[in-house]
Amino acid sequence: MSETPVVTKPVVEPVVEPAEEPRLSARARLTSAAHGAATGQGLRARFARGSSWTLIGYGAQQAIRLGSNLILTRILLPEAFGLMLIVNVVVAGLEMFSDIGLKPAVIQSDKGDDPAFLNTAWSIQIMRGLGLWAVACAIAYPVALLYGQPELTALLMVAGLSAVANGFQSITLATSKRKLTLWRFTLAKTLGQVVGVACMITLAVITESVWALVIGSVISAGAFTVLSYVLVPGHTHAFRVDREHARAVIGFGKWIMFTTILGFVAMQADKLVLGAMVPIGLLGAASVGFIFGAVVLGAVRSVQQSAVLPALSELARKDPPAMKRHVRKGQRLCIALAVPVGLLAGTGDLIIGALYPREFLAAGPVLMFKVFFDLFGMLALLKRPALTAMGMPKWNTFASVLRLVLSAALAPVGYVVAGPLGVAVALMAGTVWFWVGLMWPSAKHGTLTVKSDVLAVVVAVGIVAAVLAVRTAAGFPVLGLDAWGWGAGGAEGGVTR
Repeated sequence: MSETPVVTKPVVEPVVEPAEEPRLSARARLTSAAHGAATGQGLRARFARGSSWTLIGYGAQQAIRLGSNLILTRILLPEAFGLMLIVNVVVAGLEMFSDIGLKPAVIQSDKGDDPAFLNTAWSIQIMRGLGLWAVACAIAYPVALLYGQPELTALLMVAGLSAVANGFQSITLATSKRKLTLWRFTLAKTLGQVVGVACMITLAVITESVWALVIGSVISAGAFTVLSYVLVPGHTHAFRVDREHARAVIGFGKWIMFTTILGFVAMQADKLVLGAMVPIGLLGAASVGFIFGAVVLGAVRSVQQSAVLPALSELARKDPPAMKRHVRKGQRLCIALAVPVGLLAGTGDLIIGALYPREFLAAGPVLMFKVFFDLFGMLALLKRPALTAMGMPKWNTFASVLRLVLSAALAPVGYVVAGPLGVAVALMAGTVWFWVGLMWPSAKHGTLTVKSDVLAVVVAVGIVAAVLAVRTAAGFPVLGLDAWGWGAGGAEGGVTR
């Protein structure tokens, strides 16, 4: 008799549904995102932190600068600011003419963490600083003769010491930008400025001369250099030059040097030309407009140099298509910047009139034109580092050449139309040509957004036109035009020495 087979039923495991994740509230999601940005080590989180620290530092530094400017204009005469403007332009020119891209090379290079590479860059930086001071001393007397201001000889020799101080800055300032860890850098720069401003105001009260501004600027540079070692550690410095690394640094920086030289001539030509055309007191009054007008563009440039270039360089090394997408997306932010630009360009003279003594009213028209044309500089500021990050800084040089040539060609037209102020406006408008010069290479390499750029310009122009129309209807003319030789009927021959 055969056995009946035993049939076993399969054991069916109960199906356990995965627990549904709790849905986070909007506040919880915002808190989580903020925590990720504050503590994460990804590129996005580091960029967010770096940009935030840069803007915080820039805001604090500009508040200190403008606050001290309001105090100093009540102690010193416009002539002191005119002399200091020439000194600053000459010293900045020496810095730019010898800019071989040391910090951008550290940020962009795949050897940017190599101690030997860093020591080479630091050593070259020191030699460059000492050389700049020697050049400043050599050209001090000829510059004084050119502008007919004998004081400039001694002023430039002393002011050149700031280049020596800058040359000894810790190379960790560049590595902190490379890694987008910027809070220590920001703190060092802000504290250095506080020290310098305190010295300026103290010396201005004691001496009532331009020497307060010069000595204060040198002390500020020295304080920043000392703080760069105290607050931004991370590298043991040694004076050593490796030939291979030196060739890499200089090879990368040659296009940056050309671009910087051309950019300096284009950006500072308005001040240099005005210094030769108008009385030193009027130049000093105009300097307030240049300082005030640089606030908005300076904020964008500060983020670009400290956070955007390092972030784009890292993306270019790891994911070039993603880098191009981020550039196109970032350019749309310029539409939002067009609003404050338009408002400031339409009311700049009223702000100068409310904040400064009457002797500085000539700064009003300068501020209005500078802020408006700086919008085009903002539109170019994301295109420029994108090309550098992709290893093509030559296109920035091309745009700088275009800017210089067209600005120089239009300057005589500006003089015929509006005298010295017309020349300054024609040169300030050079940002338009720089922006135009970057359009084609940006389109070729996939980083161009024409619609957002055009919309930003339309918004700014519309706001300026609306504000000026309201002011005209209400009987509020532009303040300070009479200082430039303009009356109710237009130009009256301009103001010259």
